[in-house]
Amino acid sequence: MERETNRDAIRALPYMFRAYLITVAIAFLIVTVVTRERGTLPRYAAIALGFAAGFAMPFVHRYLKRLRGRVLGAGGSWPTWPGWRVAGSTIAARLMRLGVENAVIIGGVALIYAWGKSAPAPASLPEPAATIYGVAWQCGWLWFMIWAVYRCLLAIGGAQHGFLTVVRGILARTVMLTLASVAICKFSPMLVTLIQEMEARPHATLATAIGLLIVYGVFGFVDRWVDLPGRQYVVVRAAIAEARASVSESRRRPRTESEVRRTAIHEAGHALLYAAMPSLPEDFVVKVFWDLGPNDRYRGFVRSAANCQTAQVESVSHWKMLFDLAGTVAEKIVYGVRADGSIEDNTRWTRAAQEYLACGYGEVYFEEPATELEAECNQRALNRLKSAHYEALETFLDANRALLDELADRLLTDGELDHKGIAPYLAQVTFTQAVRPLPSESIV
Repeated sequence: MERETNRDAIRALPYMFRAYLITVAIAFLIVTVVTRERGTLPRYAAIALGFAAGFAMPFVHRYLKRLRGRVLGAGGSWPTWPGWRVAGSTIAARLMRLGVENAVIIGGVALIYAWGKSAPAPASLPEPAATIYGVAWQCGWLWFMIWAVYRCLLAIGGAQHGFLTVVRGILARTVMLTLASVAICKFSPMLVTLIQEMEARPHATLATAIGLLIVYGVFGFVDRWVDLPGRQYVVVRAAIAEARASVSESRRRPRTESEVRRTAIHEAGHALLYAAMPSLPEDFVVKVFWDLGPNDRYRGFVRSAANCQTAQVESVSHWKMLFDLAGTVAEKIVYGVRADGSIEDNTRWTRAAQEYLACGYGEVYFEEPATELEAECNQRALNRLKSAHYEALETFLDANRALLDELADRLLTDGELDHKGIAPYLAQVTFTQAVRPLPSESIV
């Protein structure tokens, strides 16, 4: 792959060289052949913008082509028209972000329009202002053209992050240079007066320059020795975090289909218990993962607000305990053995069972056992409750075995289901004596 990349870069060198010569020639013509006539500034600014846009279009096309290849290669989807739909709120948010990020460019364009209507033509400027305008115009545009060519060549060679950054830089420099030229014309009387004052009072001019240098030095010192270390620390922290994320992402291990299917069976067992709820929460999600990183805690999950209620009646507390054990019981029914993916499920069941018995819903249970006999009594109560829940879930999932396999197959295919996707399966659930629908008044 690296050899092919180098070969492509070498193949593009003649094109880049020709583009460089053409760009330098056009830049030379723009900055040397310009005559100081009314309308010259907008005309050549438009020429420069058009040239920059035309020069950048092949790069933008190549960037989008590479981006499309990366997205499709990673298993993603590339938006196509008319299948691509964006919500109005999303468009508004993107436009707002675009305006905030480019506020300087937008403000510069507004000032160019406002000042350009009343600014005198370059040909009518008095001599000191005309000299300033000529130097700024020619040197500025020549510097801009050299910068644009240099950045575009770097982008072609892959030494820079994307062509959109180059295009944005070209646009910003074009606007700012045009604004500076318009400002020189707009405030030419002030420039002439300032130059005359400097000629008449050279000592005051020198003193002013020294004062400005002192101010510049003070703020430069603050930027370098006060603000910069803090910014560098933030940048370093961000770089370290990005490096860690990249390392973790590169170490993600793809899972085999058999591994993902076991997880799908586990999560499907949890999900079928939601058939007992009076109504399915709209935020319900069941998901399985096809790859895992070193810091991932789950191979899959079932989430909804029903698991986060603060007040619960006895029937809901009992349902939550069944929900916690349903995944591991589903694995036992399908595979005959349980795996190690139920640690947190078992921890949640133990905590919920202790609260359940402490509320007086089952056998005698001592919330704070004071003797060994009381501790043994608590242990026996928990074991009997867990055995009863295992038996109830085995009966329930055996009665829905075909539905369990069907839901697991759907999860294996789609990877994730929301409340609309799971609803048809929950409607087919067969209830048993121990697993019954919860009454609507039980949800508080």
